Amino acid sequence: MNADMAIGIRLAVGRGMGSRLAVVRFVLVVLDIGLCVAVLLFAAAAIDTIGSSSDREAARAPVLDKRAGVTPLSLVNISSAYRGSSISGRQVRGGPLSPVPPGVPAIPGPGEVFVSPELARLLDSDPALRARFGGTRAGLIEPSGLVDAGELYFYEGVDRLPDDRDITTAYAFGDERRGGTTPAEMILVSGVAVVLLAPLLVFIACVGRLGGVERDQRLATLRLLGATAPQVRRIAAAESLAGAVAGLAVGVAMFFAVHRRVDGLQVGNFRFSAADFVPPWWRFALVLLIVLVLVVGAVLLGMRSTVVEPLSVTRDSGAPMRRLRWRLLPAASGVAFLLPIALDLVHENKDVTMLVSCAIASALVAIPVLLPWLVERAVAPLTGGLPSWQLAVRRLQVDSGTPSRVVGGIAVVLAAAVGGQTIITSVAGLHAGTPDLSELQAHRLSGYTDGLYLLSAFTLLAAGASLLVLVVQQLGERRRAVAALSAIGVPWQVIGRSLLWQNLIPIGFGVLVANLAGAGLAVATLHVLGAPAVFDWRFAGAVSIGAVLTVCFATVLGIPVLRASARLDALRSE
Repeated sequence: MNADMAIGIRLAVGRGMGSRLAVVRFVLVVLDIGLCVAVLLFAAAAIDTIGSSSDREAARAPVLDKRAGVTPLSLVNISSAYRGSSISGRQVRGGPLSPVPPGVPAIPGPGEVFVSPELARLLDSDPALRARFGGTRAGLIEPSGLVDAGELYFYEGVDRLPDDRDITTAYAFGDERRGGTTPAEMILVSGVAVVLLAPLLVFIACVGRLGGVERDQRLATLRLLGATAPQVRRIAAAESLAGAVAGLAVGVAMFFAVHRRVDGLQVGNFRFSAADFVPPWWRFALVLLIVLVLVVGAVLLGMRSTVVEPLSVTRDSGAPMRRLRWRLLPAASGVAFLLPIALDLVHENKDVTMLVSCAIASALVAIPVLLPWLVERAVAPLTGGLPSWQLAVRRLQVDSGTPSRVVGGIAVVLAAAVGGQTIITSVAGLHAGTPDLSELQAHRLSGYTDGLYLLSAFTLLAAGASLLVLVVQQLGERRRAVAALSAIGVPWQVIGRSLLWQNLIPIGFGVLVANLAGAGLAVATLHVLGAPAVFDWRFAGAVSIGAVLTVCFATVLGIPVLRASARLDALRSE
């Protein structure tokens, strides 16, 4: 077994070093896997950071239930604006037996104030702002009492609380019912996790299946030299594993190279700290393990319909058209998750959030599963048209799965972005002016839009890289066919336009399906939250255009490889 693994690694690292195209493909695959891994690691770190901030917010929420032997702490929430940012805090008045807020060693006495490190920095640099806080600075609030590293927060001790504000009487701190994320926010965070994970995992699986034709030819040669069928599968797994490990190393290097620059990054009103922006080791290892399993599993799954014999490679090319029944399972699962909520069988916020999040994940997974079937049915009856159109349609009729899978990942990004923005816009409109929504939650809700734009842009970048790898790989596998077309007089510009049509047709269906799915997900989620749907068509149009431009840009970048493949010497074979 060790010998088989060594052969596979040598084939991956040392294959075709004399072929410039093979080197380009291998480098692009490694970079694409590395980019996906880096984004996944950042997603894991961001989700963990946001979850920790919600826990810290819940930890400083006052408990209103009376407790024996405790002197209640009276407090008033105070907020003010400063250069586009919000300064918030509490004026407090209590006694020796009053509960102490988290993050401070003691209750500030009259004329004393505890401030966050970021607020202390602003106070030291701005005398006008310092004039607002006339008390003596008693110390800094520790990170356990702050939602994020950049929060502008304070505790001010007073003799008398203002009469014109609502006074809260706290007997302890840590009431999860009055702090932390709302159900809408938890659903949004889950949706963000899905929008990052689902398409990136699709891209990684697609990249893992690339190079099937050349790999099968090499494996047929090994069969001729005496390798058994199990040995061939182990060699193929090791060959894909080498590229995956190289991609993992590049991804981890990207993560730590950018990690330091995250310190102070502000998305909306949430500021990240580099010290906290590291996922737990088990989540770090889980991401790496999932990537390895996906790449190797995709290769082995792609070989299920291939018989590698010593003298040839036989594919099950006469397989029937794709069946719809099993492809409906993810969509049906989404409906099943929402059914208990529709029947009013679930009432707890955590249970509702879990079911809605699972429904969103199932619906988004259904998009790349259904898209190959939809494209296959749509292009099957098409005939005629311009030569470039005919070449693209015929190629999709022969194999619509690979382009549709990558485009399906882009469609997942688009659907989640449209649905997420609709939910954010609707929930923000519903809670506008609602007194029970904390100011921090309102700021976080408004900041999710910036985060959604940022995450969508990063994921579309990974999608473009994956599509570029796909274009280069397909041109490499079809270089003899491309050269033959060029030899009979077909201009390479016509072949290039056919390549563009070949990717635009699936993305056209993907944009349509994604917008319908995103709007449907938003309507279903908002119905659960009891909010009317408010659609942001401008945002939907922007991300749809961005998805189409991503496909066009990745295809255009593959034109140099196309021109190299159209040369007549590509017809030579040994």
